[in-house]
Amino acid sequence: MKNALKFIVFVFTLVTCIFLYFNFTIITLNNDYLVSYGRGLEKKFDKLESIDTNKIVIVGGSNVNFGIDSDLMEVSLGVPVVNMGFHAGLNTFNIISPVTPFLTEGDILIISKEFNDELYGASVEVSNYFQFMPLKARWETYKNFDAIAPILKCHINNSQNNIINFDFKPQNTYKPGTYQAKAFKNDNLKKNVIDFEMNTGTYSKIKAKKLDPPSNIELFKYYQNLKTNLNERGIKVYFSIPAIADSRFSKEEMITYYQTLSDKTGIQLLSKNILSFPREKLSNTLYHLNATGRKERSLNLTNDLSQILNIKLKKINELFYASSTKINATPLKLNDFRQCKLIDSQLVFVNNNKKDKQNYCRVMLKDTNTTFNDKSFKIVVKGNDSLIKDLKFKAVGRPQDWDFIYKDDSKHVLIKNNVQGTIYKNGNNYIGISLNNINKYHNDSIKIIKIEISETPFTSKPIIELGLNKSLAIDSQNSNNELIIKNGEIFTPYELIQNRKYILTNQSKEIRITNLYSGNTKAIKKNSSNPKVNIQFPADVIEVYDLK
Repeated sequence: MKNALKFIVFVFTLVTCIFLYFNFTIITLNNDYLVSYGRGLEKKFDKLESIDTNKIVIVGGSNVNFGIDSDLMEVSLGVPVVNMGFHAGLNTFNIISPVTPFLTEGDILIISKEFNDELYGASVEVSNYFQFMPLKARWETYKNFDAIAPILKCHINNSQNNIINFDFKPQNTYKPGTYQAKAFKNDNLKKNVIDFEMNTGTYSKIKAKKLDPPSNIELFKYYQNLKTNLNERGIKVYFSIPAIADSRFSKEEMITYYQTLSDKTGIQLLSKNILSFPREKLSNTLYHLNATGRKERSLNLTNDLSQILNIKLKKINELFYASSTKINATPLKLNDFRQCKLIDSQLVFVNNNKKDKQNYCRVMLKDTNTTFNDKSFKIVVKGNDSLIKDLKFKAVGRPQDWDFIYKDDSKHVLIKNNVQGTIYKNGNNYIGISLNNINKYHNDSIKIIKIEISETPFTSKPIIELGLNKSLAIDSQNSNNELIIKNGEIFTPYELIQNRKYILTNQSKEIRITNLYSGNTKAIKKNSSNPKVNIQFPADVIEVYDLK
């Protein structure tokens, strides 16, 4: 008995020491751990665990992470959708198996893996992603030696390198660009971090290759067993062909690849639609779509699913922010730059160099210790309507479209929320506007009325109340406060839960509010003498979809 107790104590002590060793050498000595792209897995699993109703879960590498907008899909379908895509380097087993314990009867799993036959494997870059998985997910990998062996090898390599390069200093709290923790809104990458086009140089490096059908017997057996296991649990599974650059593989080869995979494994191919994208709809690699490409692919997949589920899709009439939050404007000053002159708030565009068709005016923040990243920008201008329509938002990289443009009397309001990519120069932080077609507007001008920077997104219009006509979908984001449903003189509060979707429908005799993730529905009887219904939103910023 004593020997058994000693053995248990020894094993417990050994495991604890190993855990503490890796925790110190891999996490503590990693300066980017707190802001790591890998932290996106935490938000993805948080959403996956939060859903109590039947759901659609999409797994794959970064083609799914960059190519699926689950917000758009679940609002259109009226069914929760979770984007569990991440990194193809995790390989098939480690992309799919950690997700399966969270699936329940009635769920649908969509597999959209990149074109490779690897079942197991890892790299130094991706092995640490497992630090961000819940134990329930990691256990699926830990109990499979073939899966965990390459990850442990990479962990050991990381550990040794970090000890050799010992640099014990405070971890970073901010990291710019697409590959950062703040790039994620729940399970999706934020639209603004992928709202750019692939440059021609990167696109030219994507060479055409021959794509052979899959032949990995071990992979086939894994998929066969996966299908059997999921079907026994009442879960359906489908393949979906991944999105990719149009210059890589032929459409015939891609269909043959996935049809072979389907035939060998018994997993149905959802559709033979091939979504190969041109440069204008890609972002930074052959598998990464930008915001425009992602929307197109998501709507295509939504349509495929609606046919299988026999669901009539809802169309989004408008998406806007609703908030009564007071904007915390930061003092800004204009800095005229390249082919424009600013005098007494009048900005004149002058094409001094006819070969240069771009013109920039930047706005400089006074506080050089603060960045514009994850803040929101608004500029109010007055002038030529045609010129103002050609103005773009400008930070780093290509000029971007504004989130909202609307007219307020004779003034134009231009809004760009959740700004990413600040230009740093001499300690200053810059963002601003860009005007293309400078030849067309030589000597034209606009008047700058107001410029604001805010910690919270600006609204497309100052909405505190919104009339409920047919139906609305509400994304509560960071809100834990109340909606107020106003029907005539009757005020009914409804408590929102953070990061949930709600569907509100205006029916003939009642207003119905459904929590999409729990399935809970509340019915509020309408005042027959006054059918008008208004929704008053809480002070937190939330997204509202007006549905047709």
